[in-house]
Amino acid sequence: MQFDLYIEAVFEGLAKGKTIEDLAKKHDVSVIHINSQLKKGIKIEHEHTKDPTTAKKIAMDHLFEDLDYYTKLAKVVEKNIHDPVRPGILKRQIKGKVTCAKARALKSKQKNKASATAKGAQRFINYHC
Repeated sequence: MQFDLYIEAVFEGLAKGKTIEDLAKKHDVSVIHINSQLKKGIKIEHEHTKDPTTAKKIAMDHLFEDLDYYTKLAKVVEKNIHDPVRPGILKRQIKGKVTCAKARALKSKQKNKASATAKGAQRFINYHC
């Protein structure tokens, strides 16, 4: 069984069985507002899963708890709270501008997937690609 499907089976989501209309009613906002937040959420959750259904479920759960979850998350990222521990690690490994293709190529060359270089490449891919 795929890991994210296992997690879904073991831990039922907060929004399980809920519709977009249910979330709009719970938060007393329009369906259009929920859809806009959900669209942001699905895009962000694709960093964790390639499955669009799973990404939607995760986003729905976050929105069930806090309608402004993704707006708040964007502010956190904007303030650079996730500053890199070792800045410039990719710039030392990659010639020229760091691009998604170069980061993916560097990551795939790493034998030790837990190395700082591999993790740095993955972070770049998560945030920029």
